[in-house]
Parts: sequence; structure tokens; C-alpha cells
Amino acid sequence: MNQLGLKMKSIKAYYTEPSNFATVEVNVRSVEDLRSLISKVVDEISANSDSPVGIDLEREDGSAMSIAPGKTGWAIVATFGDEQRCSIGNKEAGGVEAFYFDQWTEIPKSWLIPEEKALPAIEEWFETGKLSDRIEWGADCA
Repeated sequence: MNQLGLKMKSIKAYYTEPSNFATVEVNVRSVEDLRSLISKVVDEISANSDSPVGIDLEREDGSAMSIAPGKTGWAIVATFGDEQRCSIGNKEAGGVEAFYFDQWTEIPKSWLIPEEKALPAIEEWFETGKLSDRIEWGADCA
């Protein structure tokens, strides 16, 4: 509760330190906290790793979002119960890019979108729990 007696939003964020494989859990309470966490993972942790480090976000209602902030683009996968939606970038792009979540994970390059499109979509999900219509989403996320 804040000073006004309103329940504060808190989303759990997880990432794995590649240097020691420790899972780090962070409570994210605001868009500013989210930006700060993403910046830390991208600028400090991924910069010192062989591959970019992914971030998992989990809402109290059980929905989740995985963020793969890569060097050539970012991928987003949102999970609502049994349904998943993934960001769609260049549908013609072939190959995969490796990210480190709690294990090495290969993500199709066709899911990569520019950071400047990804961040507002991530922030919108953080604020509302809904997918942004600023980017294209696909249902074939396997």
C-alpha cells in the first residue's frame, strides 16, 4: 500500500547471472523500475556475456512476458495461461539468435523487432496487462 492506501503494482522480474548461473529476482513497481532493470541487464550484464541475457516478468494474475533484448533486435513472448504470443519482425529472416534465460534459448530472428518498438510494447503490458497493438504478434511461438 502506498501513502494514499492504494495497492501498488508489483511484478516479479527474473534474470540469470551468466557468470555464476544465479537467478536474480527483482520486484518491479513502476515503469521507471522496469526501464532501470532492462538497462542494467542490457548495459552491464549482457555486455559482459557471450550472449544477451533474457528477462522474465510475471504478473500476480499469472500472465508473463519474456524479453530477449538482443544486439540486432528484441524479441517478446507473452504468456496468458495456455496461450502464447510472440513479437513478429521480419517474417523472411532466417536463423536464430541465442539468449541466456535460465538456460541457453534460441529465438527465431523473425521474432526480432527494433528496441524502439519493443520498449513501448513492454511498458504497455506492464501498465495494463494487455498486448500492445504497436507491434505485430504471432501465435506460432514454438
